[in-house]
Amino acid sequence: MYRSTGIYEKALIEENPECANYLAELDFTGIAGEFYNDVSELKRARYFEDNFTDVKLGDNLKAFLHEIDWPYAYTINFDDGIEQSVPEGNTKFRIVLPYRGFRKPRSSVRLLYKLHGDAEYECRYYRNSDRTVDKNIIFSSDQYLQSITDEENRDMLNALKSDFSTRIVLFIGCSLQDEQDIRFVYNQCKEECTPGSMRIVVRTEKPSVTEKGNLMRHGISHVLLVDNYVRFYTEFLNKYKELKEQQSQIYRFYNPAIRQVDDKQEALELLSHGTAFNTERNSFDWSKLYVTRDITVQVIQELESYDCMVIEGRRFSGKTAVLCEICKKTHSMAITIFHRSLFQTNRL
Repeated sequence: MYRSTGIYEKALIEENPECANYLAELDFTGIAGEFYNDVSELKRARYFEDNFTDVKLGDNLKAFLHEIDWPYAYTINFDDGIEQSVPEGNTKFRIVLPYRGFRKPRSSVRLLYKLHGDAEYECRYYRNSDRTVDKNIIFSSDQYLQSITDEENRDMLNALKSDFSTRIVLFIGCSLQDEQDIRFVYNQCKEECTPGSMRIVVRTEKPSVTEKGNLMRHGISHVLLVDNYVRFYTEFLNKYKELKEQQSQIYRFYNPAIRQVDDKQEALELLSHGTAFNTERNSFDWSKLYVTRDITVQVIQELESYDCMVIEGRRFSGKTAVLCEICKKTHSMAITIFHRSLFQTNRL
């Protein structure tokens, strides 16, 4: 998120020169609140357009964002840098805004969840006269409070909550000083976090004791120290390409995707034909018709202690569905499927 308050202070002082004396005493959310209260909507739109649209990112960051197959990403940035930085031949991110109900696409569309709103939207659309707090931007204390209590923002927070509790989430370039919505999400799900879930923040300096406590309140479980961000982006991307090339040469079904099936007819076909693993897509096709089994939790817990486990059962008893659930909840492990189609015998 753009945490420099200079732009907002300048706009406020232009609107009311006398406010310069007390702005120095306010933090970011306080200045943001004054900005929304005292600066006209038209002037705000101009400031946002001048400073937060058509943003250019460095080549290393662009490659990191777009040459790695991130299925989706979250950002607390208000600008359009990520959306505008797509190199030729790469798939563009489609933005998801707060306070908008949304459906996750069934295709390979890449989503960008803009947790704190979008500058382009703010410039383009008028604010509704009946809203006391704008339902797009999340900067001020009032806006933070609305974002975590308004039912219209539930989809966005639930998506983040699910990833916090089951996946490995990497925070880059985010200070995490006072992100009230992120703290709220972590407090909602911290008792549900699976053993393999992690929330990693990248830093160039070791956090102080005070900073560590603050990071823990935001749910951070690990701190990754790097020399500098540019080198981190480059080395991360190079290692990703190296590993991807290795696994494509050796294993066909490596780290399968989990595809959510919401269509009722397709879900019924999957259930009746027993094709939970799709060899063409290298994906588990998961629908709500599959029954969650108690044994899944037991297996995941025992994987911490045992190197090898065998799941047995008769045909169509749900072994593949159990494997799918395990894959959904163990994101810290590399997963390889040795499917029977790879072998000349069916006695497997």
